[in-house]
Amino acid sequence: MRKMKKEITTLLVGSLMLMGCGSSQKAASVNDLAGEWEIVRVNGKSVQAEETPFLGFNVAENQLYGNAGCNSLMGTLETNADKPEVLSFGAVGSTKRFCADMATEDAILQAIGKVRNFSFSNDVLFLKDESGHPLFELKKRL
Repeated sequence: MRKMKKEITTLLVGSLMLMGCGSSQKAASVNDLAGEWEIVRVNGKSVQAEETPFLGFNVAENQLYGNAGCNSLMGTLETNADKPEVLSFGAVGSTKRFCADMATEDAILQAIGKVRNFSFSNDVLFLKDESGHPLFELKKRL
């Protein structure tokens, strides 16, 4: 009887320890993308632009919209129901206004075509390429 109590106690303590060691990374869900996200970094570099760059996701309509720092952008979301972390953008277009500094805009538009998946960590959204390298770091717009 004592041996059984000891085994049960060990199992309970071990389970609690494992639960406490959970990471701050949140499981990916396409529905969590809904809304607008400010682009904080693209390709590891902080963004600076005339207008605050952001990406908006209308998950119900599979639509992407936003601003790349100068021009508005729009496109479609492509997801995979069997792999909820998979994400890419199809048919992305933008307006063609010229701004004094187009570097951030160009970086955003080039990187957006390379997005293949996403993840969350500490309320930050990461859009990544096929090898898992972060292309975008975004925070939820208020």
